[in-house]
Amino acid sequence: MSTTSSKPGKSSSSTALHAAQCQCGGTPAAAPYDSRLLASAESLRVTLERRRYHYSDPRLERFALEFFENDNMVWAYFFPREAGPSPHQTSFGTVAQLDMKAAWTPLEVAMAAAAQAKSMAIVRPHEREFVHLATLLYPCALFHSVRSTVMGGYQRIAVSPNWLVYLRNQFLADALRTLRRHDTAMADTLNAVLGLPGEGDIDSGQVSRLTSAVRLAHLQTQAIWSAARV
Repeated sequence: MSTTSSKPGKSSSSTALHAAQCQCGGTPAAAPYDSRLLASAESLRVTLERRRYHYSDPRLERFALEFFENDNMVWAYFFPREAGPSPHQTSFGTVAQLDMKAAWTPLEVAMAAAAQAKSMAIVRPHEREFVHLATLLYPCALFHSVRSTVMGGYQRIAVSPNWLVYLRNQFLADALRTLRRHDTAMADTLNAVLGLPGEGDIDSGQVSRLTSAVRLAHLQTQAIWSAARV
């Protein structure tokens, strides 16, 4: 896989990555040696494909596969935080089901939140896989920003909500474009649920319900990621 593309998110030297480092607060320090930065994206991708939820809807499964073709997203979803509570590793229950351990990965937290959103009463049976995928993807920009903080040698994370929306839009653009070629309505709905810019022919009631499910499931994610040490 190429590591020289200039498209945002396609490589560790991309424009979006550099800009994300600049958005982080604090004074940059010498980036420490950190084994979390050195893992092979390909080896992590194999682990990710073994552990993540696989969707019975081929449109959703294709979306997840394309999204995780991005090395920066693979690294971001495996970059652990240290200290504090973690969702159970094996059950992927809810973010509220916590145990104590030294470190946990964004994938664990996102999968726990996705399972929680999928089971909410406001989500109808035919929407469950869709909302699971949306919840899995929603914090991708936050996870990437945390990793960028460490790579840039910054001491704290300070990114604006608008910047997270911008990054999320960049990281999801290719997969959304592919989905739109196969199902415009689903792509427009996912775009809206994830809070991305753009207009489409959407069911506003459905978008409101599913957006609520995604954000309720992630209420603790921002707080947990901000409180834990990098």
